[in-house]
Amino acid sequence: MTETYRFIANEATVKLWDVRTRQQVATLKGHANFVYSVAFSPDGKTLASGSADHTVKLWDARTGQELASLEGYDYAVSSVAFSPDGKTLASGSGDETVKLWVGDGRQGGERNGRLRPFRKFKMAGPFFQISY
Repeated sequence: MTETYRFIANEATVKLWDVRTRQQVATLKGHANFVYSVAFSPDGKTLASGSADHTVKLWDARTGQELASLEGYDYAVSSVAFSPDGKTLASGSGDETVKLWVGDGRQGGERNGRLRPFRKFKMAGPFFQISY
């Protein structure tokens, strides 16, 4: 999916484009402020977005439907990344924390809106980029 679709974060929306046809295929609306980071799950079915509204949102990459809104930050979420197996989502924020979110243990748990915080790490400064 990620070789077919690309994204552009613009203000509070994320726009998905099909790179083969050069056509916009979806606009993801739901954040209340600027989107700073996006990441596709390894299977390409889910998109995570981190925003200045202090949330991470999960989206169905095919339909554009919002699947979940993950909260609990005091500042903007500046970075999101999926683990290689897609079972864990990491998010980093200007509140100097990194959170690891895990699914409910079922296949596809990261896409069913049942993510829960698993670990929270306090860092020595604001977080701008995270990757696995």
